[in-house]
Amino acid sequence: MTATWCIIGRWLVVLLHARVATSASEVDMSNVNARALSSSIDYSEMRGPELDGRLTIHNGSFAWHLGGFCFGHTGDEADREVAKIKASLTFDAGQPWKGSGALYLAFFDARDDRWGSAQNQWESDSCADKLNVAAYLDFSGLMVGEHESKRTYSKFGTILQHSGTRDWHATLIGCDVRINTSAAIRYTVSGQQGALSVFAADNLQPNSCPNNPVNWWEAAAVDRTFWIIVGGALALWFLPILVLVNLWRKHRRSATSKGKDVSDKVCIDLEDVVGRPYGSPGSPKDNDIAPLPVGKSCDSLAPLQKDADSREKPSGSE
Repeated sequence: MTATWCIIGRWLVVLLHARVATSASEVDMSNVNARALSSSIDYSEMRGPELDGRLTIHNGSFAWHLGGFCFGHTGDEADREVAKIKASLTFDAGQPWKGSGALYLAFFDARDDRWGSAQNQWESDSCADKLNVAAYLDFSGLMVGEHESKRTYSKFGTILQHSGTRDWHATLIGCDVRINTSAAIRYTVSGQQGALSVFAADNLQPNSCPNNPVNWWEAAAVDRTFWIIVGGALALWFLPILVLVNLWRKHRRSATSKGKDVSDKVCIDLEDVVGRPYGSPGSPKDNDIAPLPVGKSCDSLAPLQKDADSREKPSGSE
């Protein structure tokens, strides 16, 4: 049993080292496309768990890095909600304007197949390719149609995360945007609930999450490999017990069967002795028993009494 838990403990250490190595590989990535991501940001601010800034809009497609937040995790795949996001975009043209195209506030978590993939192909990926690896809020309604000089949209979103605590990058992505005048977008993105930290624009590899001790159970509970190992260890532990129990039951059944055969034989022998009729072969013979004395029957009592009376003398004689 001790050896089984030692194996499980070693495997957990291997899993934790693998996670640390994965995090290190994410941190070591170079800050590619840093200028391309943020060159059009007029200014940006960071107040508590909130990102605030102003961007100048140009025709065509664009993508800007706004900063981001660190969000925790639940460790429960059935309940993954860890944070609430509120985002407000204000389109300000200074005069009535008309536009078209699509606009998204997209969030990428720091995993290699999400932010790592999007960042490495930022210039060459289409809007659809970027959005395929992101969670986003659609603000396209802000762009379509004719509008007054200023228009504001606000939306709420939910961050779902159960497998690990990590940074999330906020970006503003415009797809084939067309407007008939110069304009700017003012944005405010707030981590209303659940944000553990915040980092500014241009910080493409922030590693901003608090350095808390790793809870091995939370890491193992969401790892399918861990449960496969535990199941295999339990099976190996129970198998010898089941074999021993089966052998013990067979031995007990065999001993009980032999005891029953001996008991039946003894009972049969006793029945032969106790139930044997008198005079049968092997029983005591008649001449082995002493004969009882034979006297006269009670019918002869009266004559005997008469003879005795005749031999007695008369009373009063000499």
